[in-house]
Amino acid sequence: MFFEQAGQLHIVKPYMVAVQSNNVSAVNKALNELYVEEEDYERLRESVDMHDNFDQIGLAQKVKRNQIIVQSFLFLLLI
Repeated sequence: MFFEQAGQLHIVKPYMVAVQSNNVSAVNKALNELYVEEEDYERLRESVDMHDNFDQIGLAQKVKRNQIIVQSFLFLLLI
C-alpha cells in the first residue's frame, strides 16, 4: 500500500475500518499494524477475531517485539 510505504496509514484509517468487512489481507494487515503501533490491543483483538485474512505469524512477531520495547522502556524509567 502506498500509504503504508509513506508512513501515512493514519490518514486512511477511517476508510480501512469501513471496508475491513471485505476481509482483504492488505487492509487487515495495515489496520492490525496501526493497532499495534497505537497499543490499542482491544481493537486489535476485535480485528483478529473478526477478520482472519492476514499473516498471523508476522503479527505475533510484531506484537512480541512491541511488548519487549515497551517493557524495556518501563525498565529504564524505573532505574
